[in-house]
Amino acid sequence: MSGKEVAGEDLDGSYWYRNLRETVRFGDAVKEMVAGGHRYFVEASPHPVLTLAVKESTEGCGVVAVTTGSLRRDDEGVDRLSMSLAEIYVRGAAVDLRPMMPPGGQVVALPTYPFERQRYWLESERRNSGDATSLGLMSAEHPLLGAAVSLAGGEEMVFTGQLSLAEHGWLSGHVVWDTVLLPGRRSSSWGCWRRRGWDLGRSKS
Repeated sequence: MSGKEVAGEDLDGSYWYRNLRETVRFGDAVKEMVAGGHRYFVEASPHPVLTLAVKESTEGCGVVAVTTGSLRRDDEGVDRLSMSLAEIYVRGAAVDLRPMMPPGGQVVALPTYPFERQRYWLESERRNSGDATSLGLMSAEHPLLGAAVSLAGGEEMVFTGQLSLAEHGWLSGHVVWDTVLLPGRRSSSWGCWRRRGWDLGRSKS
């Protein structure tokens, strides 16, 4: 109510009686703590109800502070308390967790590097950019078909290719209900190339 620090022995019945009748200067009390160098605020209660108000008050002071509760409704066990302490511990607060550990337990230091989500997989090159002849195939000489091979003992041809938004950006213009559809004129063009593929295979056989 004074906006200043209050000693524990002053929180008697008279204090709580005045707390009900007088203005509670909660924001002033938070500002006073921020001015004193406090940057970590833990609400000790069965469920956090003041953490948002503390956060707004610290932001109004132009400082970055950590606010958290201790327990939560329907989650008031030791595990919840340990998690709350861990929330401020990983953000730089000096928390002594040894009293909560079982006999023989020890504190393990966190890694000194940040947890950065960075891909280390090698990005593959375009699959249809290779030389089909080096794989024992013939080039299909088609923008959608990468290679061709004639089946033994017959007049049939097998064409291979890959369709993807990464390889063919124009497919993004043929999306219906989040599904990419291949235009019919593209598939019909394969039929025209099938005869040419047979002529191609026969001329190189």
